Amino acid sequence: MKLSSILDKGRALAEDAKKIAESKLAEARQLAEEGAGALRSATARTELVPFRGYPVLMKEVALAEGGFAYVHMARHAETGELFAVKRMLAQDAESAELAKAERDLMESLPRHPNIVGMLASTQRAGVRGQEHLLLLEYCSQGTLIKHCMPDASGALPPPLPLPETLDAFLQ
Repeated sequence: MKLSSILDKGRALAEDAKKIAESKLAEARQLAEEGAGALRSATARTELVPFRGYPVLMKEVALAEGGFAYVHMARHAETGELFAVKRMLAQDAESAELAKAERDLMESLPRHPNIVGMLASTQRAGVRGQEHLLLLEYCSQGTLIKHCMPDASGALPPPLPLPETLDAFLQ
């Protein structure tokens, strides 16, 4: 065997090993992130939030956050049923109007299996203004973006089977 072909095979093997190592590293990072999130969630303090008809224990740690809102996991204080609480921070009149508009929109939506339902809402004084809280159905599969965007390793989520996709659109 020629030295050049041996070197080529060695380079190819090294490149394959590098790709495998990068993939395993991405998996390990994702597992570490999930483990840290689970630990934060398990040790998070809870706060009783009185929604009308729903005494809810809201976890301190946010499941997700956006520009002016956080989503927290919550549990009904008596039945243990899981919910999500969207906490919108309104520090000025404009953000308060946006929060109220979102609440009003959520209240106006009809019940539908493909739309997250709002069960109740409340508002309270916050540290830097008003907090508008929406009690929402809990979606155990995570955020929609999780099912559409690549993960940390760059891999896309598996596609939904066609019958399931069509079902969702035709409901």
